[in-house]
Amino acid sequence: MTAEAAEKAREGEQDARIDAPTLSTPTPEDDERLRVLIRAELDRQHAMPLARRTLELLAEAELEPTQDEPGYRVIDRSGDTRLIRDGDADPDEAGDLTAPMTLRGLVAELRERHPDLFATPPEPEVVDPVPPPPPEPPHDALADVKAAGARFVETQSALAKSFAATSAERGRTLANAAGRRVAGWRAQLNQRRAAKPAPLPVAGDPQPDLFGGALPQPSERPATTSFDSGRPLPRAAGAGGSHLGDLARRAREALPTIDRHAFDLHRIAFFGLAAATVLVFGAVVLMNSGPATGPSPSGTGAPRTEAPKEAPKAEARNEPAPPAPEPRPTLSDAAPEDAEAAPVEEPPRNPNDIAGVPQVIDTATLKLSGKVIHLFGVEWVRGGQADELAKYIRGRSVTCRPAAGSSAFLCAVEGRDLSEVVLFNGGGRASSEASPDLVAAEDHARTERLGVWKR
Repeated sequence: MTAEAAEKAREGEQDARIDAPTLSTPTPEDDERLRVLIRAELDRQHAMPLARRTLELLAEAELEPTQDEPGYRVIDRSGDTRLIRDGDADPDEAGDLTAPMTLRGLVAELRERHPDLFATPPEPEVVDPVPPPPPEPPHDALADVKAAGARFVETQSALAKSFAATSAERGRTLANAAGRRVAGWRAQLNQRRAAKPAPLPVAGDPQPDLFGGALPQPSERPATTSFDSGRPLPRAAGAGGSHLGDLARRAREALPTIDRHAFDLHRIAFFGLAAATVLVFGAVVLMNSGPATGPSPSGTGAPRTEAPKEAPKAEARNEPAPPAPEPRPTLSDAAPEDAEAAPVEEPPRNPNDIAGVPQVIDTATLKLSGKVIHLFGVEWVRGGQADELAKYIRGRSVTCRPAAGSSAFLCAVEGRDLSEVVLFNGGGRASSEASPDLVAAEDHARTERLGVWKR
């Protein structure tokens, strides 16, 4: 049995040698191609630089180039192809599932036999994940408007409190002064009313009148008239003193508060100034509203000439002349094509207002009528385009009015606030005294990235 088995083995080896493909002699190109594959595999498995040549020679000794894929085969010492178990095969499957060894497996075997000739691959660094930055809170334009409104209300409240305190102090001072003045006048009036009347004059002596003159005696004085009806006063014989007392009493009742020496200079100046103001105002009104003089039609001349004729008759009868009748409007006066259009008076303008075509210095400053004007609530920022503001105005008239409590001006173009236009288009930044509307206009420009907010 042993001899038969040995004979069968020799026959199998001969058959294998007969069936094995005949290898051609490798060319230098094949050797170079094989060395390139070996170097690439050694680089992949981190071979040491000093041991690279040694490892190449060890790998070339166990490799042989072929014409089939992958272009080489790994041989053992006897020249046979080295087989290894297929790594993709299931270990539970029956039979030996083997496959030819590859260059990767050969280099891995060299790494196991000579570990010092290979470098240890660096372990991947474990990097702690950096937490992402927290998201920025969304910009709330309404909150900015509310904050600006709160700042404005706080500033105005402080101004109102100071103004109220000052007004209250001034009011108390004026009230005290007026009270003292009224009390003095009342005391003087009470003193005059409480004064006792002068003693009755003795008959036959001349008595002084109210203005320092001497009155005639009862026998020489003619009959006088009363203040009310103009009838002669009844004369009683031997009662001249009673008539004089009655006259003094009537004078005191008619003029209880007149005293030439009681008028002070302030009252006289005040009443004089008031009278002059009324006269000037009346003259201006009459000059502006007086009817235009012109040739009157022949039909209206008769009623105008009748009034002078009636005046002498009234004077002859010692009666006041009746007023001249007002001329009634005729058809010629009412005709719109013949009558001239009355000039329309322009509404009065504040004397502090400044109007005209301005010169633009920057987006927050104008020069109008030779005066430098700063727009209310606007602060100039680098990047504000003055030429854009000049294009917007385009030679139109600008009206500027001083802002209350500030040195800036409120300017408008055809009723549009110029400060709001500048801030709405990003021409500047809202100042600390800006109103909520101006702050809202600035928020719009910032949100839309207009003008200076582009960067």
